[in-house]
Amino acid sequence: MIELSNQLNFFLFFNSLGIIFLILYQNESSRDSISSISRNSPLENFTWFSVILEFSLFLIKIKNSDFN
Repeated sequence: MIELSNQLNFFLFFNSLGIIFLILYQNESSRDSISSISRNSPLENFTWFSVILEFSLFLIKIKNSDFN
């Protein structure tokens, strides 16, 4: 069970870095756009999917460590 927790920690860490990068990239691209109308892009959808995945895995990690 320790190996699974260690792998989960690494995945959570790299997923968090990816989310930060995606959010910063979207902020820069929205600042550079001329129109103020925001459209859902595939990159924005991927960012939301990553955030939901991050919270789900974090909850699994919390529940998993409670039973040890």
